[in-house]
Amino acid sequence: MLAVCAPPAARAQNSDEQVWMDLAAPLEGYVQKLPVAMVEVRGSTGAGRARYHDVALVVDLSASTRLPSGVDVNENGRIGKSAPEIREDYWGDGSPEKLCDDAGDTIAAAEIAALRRLLKLLDPAHTRVALIAFGDRAEVVAPLTSTRAELAKGLERLDHEHGHYGGTNYAAAIDAAITALEQAKPAPGASERKRSILFLSDGYPTMPQPEPEPAKQAIAAAKRAGVEQSHLHSFALGPEAVRGRDILSLMSKLADGSLTEIERPGDVLFHLPSVELSEIAEVQLENETTKQPGRAVRVLADGTFDGFVPLEAGRNVVHVSSVGIGGGRHEERRSVYYNPAPGTSKQVELEVSRLRDLLRDRSIEVELGREIQKAREERRARQKELRIDVDRRQSPPPK
Repeated sequence: MLAVCAPPAARAQNSDEQVWMDLAAPLEGYVQKLPVAMVEVRGSTGAGRARYHDVALVVDLSASTRLPSGVDVNENGRIGKSAPEIREDYWGDGSPEKLCDDAGDTIAAAEIAALRRLLKLLDPAHTRVALIAFGDRAEVVAPLTSTRAELAKGLERLDHEHGHYGGTNYAAAIDAAITALEQAKPAPGASERKRSILFLSDGYPTMPQPEPEPAKQAIAAAKRAGVEQSHLHSFALGPEAVRGRDILSLMSKLADGSLTEIERPGDVLFHLPSVELSEIAEVQLENETTKQPGRAVRVLADGTFDGFVPLEAGRNVVHVSSVGIGGGRHEERRSVYYNPAPGTSKQVELEVSRLRDLLRDRSIEVELGREIQKAREERRARQKELRIDVDRRQSPPPK
């Protein structure tokens, strides 16, 4: 079961939503001389003013993340399970091997695999990423200025530290994320950047003690994130986290974000990469001259997009449309000419081969991304249900 809670007034369906697009390719008047009847389309899009993103990835590695995720994360043909003596209501004395007999299928393994997938969907030219791990304490594993190689190295280290961080301290994790985003603020006059915290946890706050401090401090930290305009998108993984949904829901609303509840923790593999930081629902490509649709169209989490448009001889009008999740729309058109040069040289053959390989690889990626798109559609449908429910409760009773 998946449930998503949207903040008040967020994702409202209205045509006033401001959608922008930076279309990098093709340029107006581009001539395709290669004997390939298609042209690559590339750009970025989003809703709102910010063209760039700063994202803090916050991953829970508390002791309970050694438990099974319910999914064959490492794809070795079997799904890791707990030993028969491990009970859901008490497992604290269990060794890692008893908690899950396949370390590659733990909740922590699913979280880290999901983060790896997400990083492939964030363009380094548009999105900076920080990595934070937490349990009873929080640690900035990689700052916002990290390269993708440094982030990969950080994830590799965390992949050997499942359950290493003890208890669950939401407040410490959120504060570490706020600090990581604050330390790399753009200079005055630089392009505006949208700040987001993606928060993964399989439990509810248990620290710092005594009660009710864990929840109280977590909510206070979320308020600080809201003040800093850092959107908190929370992912509750499994029954324990879902049972604590009220705290996560309030935290996400205070920081103008969202809550995604995932009953089977391993399904985070699909739901985390489906996050829409740019608030764009779809990018459509078409050859307006021939009415042929685009092929292998990808829209990444930060609004970066690409795809291919088929061409015919002569002039073609490439039409690109971007649709926001709030109903806004932006369109661009480019005139492109297909005039293949006679003869073939080794250089031309290599470029033709490169384009065909690129189209094949992108098509495979799009096919593999069906589950991600399905998760996005489920989230939007749930948000629509929540909006209707809120509207009903706010409407005055009939006289």
